[in-house]
Amino acid sequence: MQVDPAQLRICFIAGTLGRGGAERQLFYMLQVLTGLNAQCRVLSLTKGEPYEAKIAELGIPITWVGASPSRLRRLLRIAREVKQWRPHFVQSVHSYTNLYAVLAARCAGCMDIGAARSDGIREFTGLGLLSGPSLRWPTILAVNSRQAAEMVRTARGINKPLYFLPNVVDTDHFVPRLGAPSARCNTLLVLCVGTLKSEKRQDVFLYALARAKTFIPTLRASLVGDGPLRGALEKLARDLGIEDAVEFMGTLDDVKSVYQRGDMLVLTSDYEGAPNVILEAMACGLPVVSTRVGAASDFIVDGETGFLTDARDVEAIADRIVRLASEPELRRQMGSAARARVEAQYSLSLLRDNLLGLYDLAYQVGYLRGRGLRSGS
Repeated sequence: MQVDPAQLRICFIAGTLGRGGAERQLFYMLQVLTGLNAQCRVLSLTKGEPYEAKIAELGIPITWVGASPSRLRRLLRIAREVKQWRPHFVQSVHSYTNLYAVLAARCAGCMDIGAARSDGIREFTGLGLLSGPSLRWPTILAVNSRQAAEMVRTARGINKPLYFLPNVVDTDHFVPRLGAPSARCNTLLVLCVGTLKSEKRQDVFLYALARAKTFIPTLRASLVGDGPLRGALEKLARDLGIEDAVEFMGTLDDVKSVYQRGDMLVLTSDYEGAPNVILEAMACGLPVVSTRVGAASDFIVDGETGFLTDARDVEAIADRIVRLASEPELRRQMGSAARARVEAQYSLSLLRDNLLGLYDLAYQVGYLRGRGLRSGS
């Protein structure tokens, strides 16, 4: 590392501090950086959301910069805050905050780090006229999946440093349950965790569950999360005749206890980036059945830590559920292998070196481009 981490000043620009995966990863980064005695600050477009309190408990200042609906006014406020504080790096947490980070950093003469999450390109397409600049203007892009990196590398007109910053999970918090779930007798609990919206395809999950129940009648399911499709999904469960076996749990602050009660996790999304729910479930010793989306194929070794299927393949998903439900030793072996894989490759303990590698790259690029590590300290 070219600079002592204890001397670093990093300003994060967040679009939201809600319960999403990007926000959880931000919290993990702040935890690690605080432990290194780096100075951090968060500028957020929203306020009063769950991770705000968690971040404040770390002693990190959070400034609300989203009072105005005008993007220009928000940018001016962010630029003013950055220029006054003079950090070394301005780092975007979400793709749609990349331009705020870029322009504010350049006004202050410091380095910007953009974010490319999800599958790399898809998340930028919803930004309209800002999509191109949001992808092309950041000096460095931190990507959280190899799929995102590949899509950015092959996109026309993009030639910039990319840094692979994989998602991590707190393996001291997300741990396997102790003992057997004897209170449930012979029932098996299948979990589906995520916002209830179209791309998550919980309808596919319900169809697969209904099919699997024709072979394993004792199967039950818990859907964790809320969203615009909850009513439609509840109706679908009734239409399929499985409403008594499906629990809609809504949004939970901590799903660890649900993972520890479950026997497997099923993810049926049409597309994803690097799903935190897979890492959390694997850390809790659960085998995972997932569609081949985003980084799922990085996390899951098909046939060893879980199963991968094509998107919307109800028959294949149901088949994998039935196999795991009917083979307890296979569940145990896969769950144990899943836990070991997360500990080795995606544990929070690895984030320190990953972050220092990112800031080392940013330092080198900034030095070459005449934006050294000046700050107000």
